[in-house]
Amino acid sequence: MEILSDFSKRQKSINFLYRSTALVLAVTIFVLLIPFIAMQISDEVMWSSADFIVAGTLIFSIGLTFKLISQKINNSFYKAALGLTLFLILAIIWINLAVGFIGSEHNPANLLYLVVLAVILIGSTIIKFKPIGMSNVLLITALMHSLVTIIAFFSLIGEQNISQIEILITNGFFIILWLSAAWLFRKSVT
Repeated sequence: MEILSDFSKRQKSINFLYRSTALVLAVTIFVLLIPFIAMQISDEVMWSSADFIVAGTLIFSIGLTFKLISQKINNSFYKAALGLTLFLILAIIWINLAVGFIGSEHNPANLLYLVVLAVILIGSTIIKFKPIGMSNVLLITALMHSLVTIIAFFSLIGEQNISQIEILITNGFFIILWLSAAWLFRKSVT
């Protein structure tokens, strides 16, 4: 009887994985259709095959990560915090690849944002996605993002074509969102 129960649990888990993968794949394709269609009707959108592959990989991996982690959680605050955190990770990578936070995407100063992502990835792995730990990791992430912003701001004094105000506003927005995700993780415990 126990063997049948284990088999049934395993089968449900496999079915969930297939359904989740199919759903995330469908959403990824739908999102990628937007720039594909835009390319057909405008000369201002110009994606290469590599752009579609990178974007598809990012969207799919972030989406599947959300589905797999959130399936074990029934807390809506935790799911919102997780979704916001993963969205911010996706946004930082996407912005840096597309246009860059600091100047253009070719500005080496944009590599500083890898530190922000490293804090999240290493911290989340160490604390195993536990809510209080995630809240603390995101507070540290907001601090690191603030340090990157300060470094970028002061290193660009006198630079042409790079607006320090834009850097402050854009990064400030991300810092507020990191703090919001930290609050949501903390709220998921109470």
